[in-house]
Amino acid sequence: SNIETSHASGIVTGEENVGGLVGAGYINTSIHDSYATSSVQGVESVGGLVGELGERSTITNSYATGTVSGDDMVGGLVGLTYTYAVIDNSHATGAVSGHQEVGGLVGKNAGNSVEERIVLLEAPWFRSMKSGQGSDLPYPLSYFFNRSLQIGFLVAKIGA
Repeated sequence: SNIETSHASGIVTGEENVGGLVGAGYINTSIHDSYATSSVQGVESVGGLVGELGERSTITNSYATGTVSGDDMVGGLVGLTYTYAVIDNSHATGAVSGHQEVGGLVGKNAGNSVEERIVLLEAPWFRSMKSGQGSDLPYPLSYFFNRSLQIGFLVAKIGA
């Protein structure tokens, strides 16, 4: 399914797959030029824009600015992504809080190998990031480094 030039605001609450714009976007979902300013609260797979983003799905030129809170797999933009998910020129600026797998951009990516992990392309803030050592700490701006991806302060946990 495709979602283009859409937006949402307000308060969104739920249990699983809770997002400011989309709760769950399954296989091959495309979200372009869209945003959410919603305050989002949930338990699992909670994101400022999308709660759960399915495999081979894409988010492009989109953002979330609201606060996001949950327990597990909580992200400023996306709570949980799957194999070959692509996030391009998108960002999140809201405060993010949770207990496990919490990230400023993405809470958890469930790809099974390095090649299947999240791809972040050509965003200005991404190009300026410094690389460093990997981390699996559940902080809102957790740090991850991988020789092939060089992502910093974006993802709380990578892998299955």
